[in-house]
Amino acid sequence: MYKATEEIYEAFQDAELHCETAENDEGHTYVRAGISTKLTSFNMLFISTDDRNDVSMRIFNFVRFEEEKRGSVLFAANKLNCMFRYVKFFVDFDDNTVTAAMDFPVSCDNVGQTAIEILFRMMDISDEAYSEFMKAIWAS
Repeated sequence: MYKATEEIYEAFQDAELHCETAENDEGHTYVRAGISTKLTSFNMLFISTDDRNDVSMRIFNFVRFEEEKRGSVLFAANKLNCMFRYVKFFVDFDDNTVTAAMDFPVSCDNVGQTAIEILFRMMDISDEAYSEFMKAIWAS
């Protein structure tokens, strides 16, 4: 397990945040935290790809949509990407899902505390973003 993954896991444990660690097929290690907000729930992953603090936050399948809603979902993602400075929303047309992404600064002093800050920021952002995507999906 990469050092950054261990630091994030330890910070979450110290803050009494439930999480788990794992490794994917590509050899990347990650911390996964199940998050519930007022409007939605999702798994937030903090993915580490090496021992040099290369860490990113991803929420895969933040929303799912039908193929005919691609244009309105893409419009909502672009709107949200202009609203929020650090988080970006990516529309995947292969499986009709949206991914939320945020990368860590490589030179951050405390990767564990940075992960906790990102987790809470994303919880605040997620309800507003989810609402925008639902409007796009359910609008006629």
